[in-house]
Amino acid sequence: NTDVVYLAPGSFFGAVPFTETRQAGKVRALVDSSVMMFGVEELYRFFLMSYKCLRGYLKILPRTGFSVSEIGRDYFGGNTRIVTVYGPSPLSGKTYLAALLGAALRKSGKTLLLDLSYTGDSLFNHFEKKIAAPISLRTEDGPALEKMITERIESVDESLDCLNVAYGSKVRVNPDILSPLLFILSREYHHIV
Repeated sequence: NTDVVYLAPGSFFGAVPFTETRQAGKVRALVDSSVMMFGVEELYRFFLMSYKCLRGYLKILPRTGFSVSEIGRDYFGGNTRIVTVYGPSPLSGKTYLAALLGAALRKSGKTLLLDLSYTGDSLFNHFEKKIAAPISLRTEDGPALEKMITERIESVDESLDCLNVAYGSKVRVNPDILSPLLFILSREYHHIV
């Protein structure tokens, strides 16, 4: 507030997202310089849309001397493992492999299977569960995304759940939906397939 601080190139001041540190101050340039300003809201929005960047950022914070805030620890403890089953050809057994992976991984922590296929078989069929409505069919006047996700999770047992993202909607998943989805689900699940 009243201290004079000399900033070297690459220095920063202000609020640092997901940390306990809250610094503030004013900048008065003594020499020609450039100041880049990032709004905290913009950074949160960026992290929400880029889950990989967020996870990397939260892993780096402790190494740079910052302590991660309680919200950062709750949402992004870094314990979630994401496994992707992908193949370019239809009907090659991707859903079956994902179901087997989910069944095996549930022994080492709470696991969620995301059904992202828009054709073929559904994960729900492998566990003889009712296929929930896909979250890709969200309406504007419907519930908030987090509430809708919670309502549509189908439990297989105490450590394995399924969530229909796109099956039955006859549309491909927009990749932009995955980062916010993982953002929300990562605080509860140890494995997401």
